[in-house]
Amino acid sequence: MNEMMAKSIIRRSFLDTARVQMYNGTNDRGDCKYEPERRIDCRFDYEQKETVDSKGNKILSTATMLTDTFIPSLSIVYDEFKNRFTVKSCKLIKRLSGKPDHYEVTL
Repeated sequence: MNEMMAKSIIRRSFLDTARVQMYNGTNDRGDCKYEPERRIDCRFDYEQKETVDSKGNKILSTATMLTDTFIPSLSIVYDEFKNRFTVKSCKLIKRLSGKPDHYEVTL
């Protein structure tokens, strides 16, 4: 868990678990590289909506994940039902005080 997120106000709602392969750049052939898979606590919201990715392009999102772990775009996420998602964006959500609270990951 990220230290700055240690006291997230929504942490108790993280009832789901995800398996995540963090995107780690590309190799010399241009193929994506990933860190070893790890599990994180989170909450999934399966709602399809039109959104904007990290490059400003309109895309269709099939789910949103709330977590206290930063997950870079192009990372791979598996939910408990073995659905595979590619991370489109990861946005920091702050408390009213301005302190970081959690991340909203668009899948």
